[in-house]
Amino acid sequence: MRAGAAAFGWFLLGAVLSPLIGLILVLVLPAINQPPAARKTSAAEPFMPEGVLDGVPYRVLPDGRVEAMLAGGRVLFRTVDQLTAAATGQTVEMTKLIDKNAFPHAHNGYHYRIERDSSVTAVTPQGEEKKFRNWNEFWGHAKGA
Repeated sequence: MRAGAAAFGWFLLGAVLSPLIGLILVLVLPAINQPPAARKTSAAEPFMPEGVLDGVPYRVLPDGRVEAMLAGGRVLFRTVDQLTAAATGQTVEMTKLIDKNAFPHAHNGYHYRIERDSSVTAVTPQGEEKKFRNWNEFWGHAKGA
């Protein structure tokens, strides 16, 4: 066999198989000229929130998902925990760990409470609990985060 004969055979095989594979893909993939399925929440209908969480208006849909109005538009969350995490800039695991009764206030990812002696106990965005001598010390630390 000559040196270039095998290459020519592979070229012919590719020239025959490529259109067949392309035809199969065209038949299998959905048509792009069909309109996408209508969304359940249309932008034409007004957003009527049921509540506001950290400045984010939201409502709970009948199927249990949570629809929120963020800066980019409407966003669907599977659970309220996911919305809470998105609104506070934390992970879902962090929002479950923080006791809202023990740390009722939040700022810049810090959850804190002011003690009777004017000290501040806070949970940092990383999840560690820190004690600050006074409000100014906490505020300076939280502002720089």
